[in-house]
Amino acid sequence: MKRKNNNFNKYIKDKNNIYYISIILFLLFSILLKIIPGNISNKLMFIIFPISFFILTVFHIKSKRIDWDFPVIMMILYLIIGYLVIPYHMSPLRLLLSYFVSLLTIIVYKIICKHNKKKFSLEKKEENIEESKMFISNSLPFMFVVTLELYYTICTFGVTHLPGNLLTIMIGLLITYCFYTILLCIFRKTSIANITLAIIFLVIFIINEGRIYYTSDTLLLTDVIFLQNAGEVAGFADVTFINCLNFILFPTLLTIVIFIHLFRVALRNNIKVENVKKQLIKAFVSVIIISIMVLPTGIVDKFMVNNVYNIYDGEDLAITASNTRYFYRYGVISGMYGKLIEQRRFTPSDYDEDKLRELLNSSKKNDGNWKEPNIIVVFSESFWDVSKIDKIKFDTDVTPNFHKLKEIGKSFEMITPAYGGMSSNVEFEILTGGSLNYFSKGYTPYMQLFKKGISNNNPSIIRELKNNGYKTKILNSSSKNMFNCSTVYDIYGVDEVNHLFDEVDLGGQYVTDEYLTDRMIEYFNNKPTEEKIFYFMITMGGHMPYFEGRYKNYDVNIIESPYSDDVNEVIHSYAEGIFLADKELGRIYDYINTLDEDTIVIFFGDHLPHLSTPDGKDALFTTNFLNDDYNLESVYKQYNTTALVLSNYDINFDDTKYISPDLLLTYVINNMDINISKYYQWLYSTKEVLPSSNFVVSQNKKGDIYYTLALPNEMKEMYNTRKQMQYMLFK
Repeated sequence: MKRKNNNFNKYIKDKNNIYYISIILFLLFSILLKIIPGNISNKLMFIIFPISFFILTVFHIKSKRIDWDFPVIMMILYLIIGYLVIPYHMSPLRLLLSYFVSLLTIIVYKIICKHNKKKFSLEKKEENIEESKMFISNSLPFMFVVTLELYYTICTFGVTHLPGNLLTIMIGLLITYCFYTILLCIFRKTSIANITLAIIFLVIFIINEGRIYYTSDTLLLTDVIFLQNAGEVAGFADVTFINCLNFILFPTLLTIVIFIHLFRVALRNNIKVENVKKQLIKAFVSVIIISIMVLPTGIVDKFMVNNVYNIYDGEDLAITASNTRYFYRYGVISGMYGKLIEQRRFTPSDYDEDKLRELLNSSKKNDGNWKEPNIIVVFSESFWDVSKIDKIKFDTDVTPNFHKLKEIGKSFEMITPAYGGMSSNVEFEILTGGSLNYFSKGYTPYMQLFKKGISNNNPSIIRELKNNGYKTKILNSSSKNMFNCSTVYDIYGVDEVNHLFDEVDLGGQYVTDEYLTDRMIEYFNNKPTEEKIFYFMITMGGHMPYFEGRYKNYDVNIIESPYSDDVNEVIHSYAEGIFLADKELGRIYDYINTLDEDTIVIFFGDHLPHLSTPDGKDALFTTNFLNDDYNLESVYKQYNTTALVLSNYDINFDDTKYISPDLLLTYVINNMDINISKYYQWLYSTKEVLPSSNFVVSQNKKGDIYYTLALPNEMKEMYNTRKQMQYMLFK
């Protein structure tokens, strides 16, 4: 027996043999636990793996070495084997528990040695020390990514979770190691390459959390195109920066502490690249791989969308409603790449341009009886009926004019393409009749579609009206750079534009809705009587941030609420902004009734607000108006706003109740006595089958709602036809 023990002791003195034992143990445990039923195996994992880490660490110490890198290496082996064998059973908590068991074992042994005045030494020099260092150094990017993925889910969802899709895990690691190889070529030291990579990735993940805090949406690779808007964004973000900082502070500090430990590991295991030529070849190959993945290549893009990032597989319909859920499923790094690929435009299946042209030629215009009125459109930022939140009461009606005028004019229940932000996408639908449905989620037409000389003939409501003698004017509360709108308005052919954020100096703040109403009234008082005008106002009074100190005096107050002070203060601030917007709606309606010219007003909110509380939560979810399960009813409420059409003369309305922003002005011009193109005639007819829809939820003319990925046959056929039509006409 003693001889056998001696043989075993001799065997485990070889460091590599301990790693071989670890791999075999992890494989055996993983295969065993894969066979055992889920509930039992998950509980056993919290026992088996920490114990195995403890035993392996004892063996490691028994070989008379104290190696602080050993727990890190065990984690790497555990993660690699786990994701290869049991990817959907991986647990971050179990991983961290096992790691700390191993680390604690080493600490306890060190304390005992010190107490007994027993000498101990660090890792002895071995012949294969360079190989061990290389293994550890090259494994660190993997550890950085795992740590950051945990950071994302802790900040965003309050849980520890790692993505369970093996293919996207491999893609994320491929991207990571390509950049690591390039950095290694630049710096020629593994420690500097690792530390640089970690810092870059950490900054990206922190920015991602900041974007989620302010917009409820994730950072995308194409967001670099928004950098030109940084000054305007900073104007409304600075007042809540401390809240945003608090939101991510603890997870960020914890991540930094872990990174510092890993940095020390990187420095202790630093290797200098000697063969520069070989490293240059590796870096060149990495650049080629990244280029093939990132640059538009039909074969690679289609393969990725159809086989790797297939959100249409029915597995989780809710991920179409939330990019945060998308990242939860695929991981942040791989998810960013997936959203980049999805933003590419592909030729739709069964695309037949001749058939589409035939459809357009056969369309007929609706017999309009609205004459040729002046048109005032009020694009009211985040306007929504806040009284829909359950169990909260105000001392007065927050939107009295809106409620009163719904009984006088015509109201439509809309499904918008946005939630909490991305107003330009709603504006695109309103002014073109195009739909975000037929681009990928994350696509921003104003930033990515419109190019001078290419997009000039794209369908445009502005152009339709100009062809009928209308003057067109846009009064934009934002800046000319926001969402590239200045270029887009030129392509639309707008006659006159004012970008008030640039023209009116309010110290980085937006003009009030009252100011816009005053400007509109001044214009109408001075315009020639014979001039027909399309007057488009984009307000910002309802824009975030929402906080108690935003207004000196409040016209509305909360008198009953079961929610926290943080939630109440955010809702209170939002309600005041909406009250003021509603006040201007009343002024506008009263004013058009003083005019002798036929005039209609179209008023609508572009999307629901993102009511972010100081802890980063969305008050609409906290109050259970919306739920995290993204069931069909909740998703519909998340994208449902109301549009209102008013007039100062008698007009007839049909029985249409449900509509999307893409059909709102299409509805209006088809009911006017003007000549319009075949596209808008055909588009108007689609409301009989698919009147209201976005990329998540759709509604038929009866009001029945469906997931857009699960439409009944007739609606699905219309959806596909519209997708093909949009591909043909929007360049």
